[in-house]
Amino acid sequence: MVAEEGFIFPMDLIQIKQAIVALVYSSDVPITLLLRRPGSMYLEQLTALQQWVDELNIEIAKIFKRNEGCQRLARLQALDHL
Repeated sequence: MVAEEGFIFPMDLIQIKQAIVALVYSSDVPITLLLRRPGSMYLEQLTALQQWVDELNIEIAKIFKRNEGCQRLARLQALDHL
C-alpha cells in the first residue's frame, strides 16, 4: 500500500524509523488514518525488536566475558590484526 502511494523507505533501521515517524505523524502527508495506524503499529514493533536485540547483546557480552573459550578466540582474532 505504501509503495502504491509513492513512499519509498531506506534500508537502514534508524532511517526507516525516522521515515515512518515522519509519515505517520506529519499532517502534511496525504495518507488516511487507515494507513497511519499500521505505521504506528510497525513503529511499536521496531522499538520492541530493538529492545530485544539490545538485551541479547548484553547477554552475549556477559557470556563472552565469563567463557574462557570466547576469550581465547578474541585473543587469536586480535593477533590476526597485528
